[in-house]
Amino acid sequence: MLTIDSDYDIIITDIKDNLKEAFFTGKRFTFLTMKMENINRSVSKAVDGKRIDTKLHTGGAWYISLTHGIRCLDIRKFFKDAQGNIKPTKRGISLSYSEWNTLMNVAARIQSELDAFKAI
Repeated sequence: MLTIDSDYDIIITDIKDNLKEAFFTGKRFTFLTMKMENINRSVSKAVDGKRIDTKLHTGGAWYISLTHGIRCLDIRKFFKDAQGNIKPTKRGISLSYSEWNTLMNVAARIQSELDAFKAI
């Protein structure tokens, strides 16, 4: 489920478990839509069985990642541990490839229909 609040923040929530969610400010969501073509290329490679390990920083400690052998796209908040390594938190959501396609279609509609996103 995708919701937009009054500040034009985007929240993507798992319908079955509302604790699983991803949060995008309007600016980060706009950045995501600009990178969707690159992400789609990685998803296509993963669907074809090619080895893919991708991690894209979208801002605010949030990353989108694809990992070889795991058939989903993960949108998750990360943190730096004491040694400076980037580690995932529990806050985030995993999307199947078909759910990702749905999100892409919705994102395109949001970008074209909401004047506020045109200004970002």
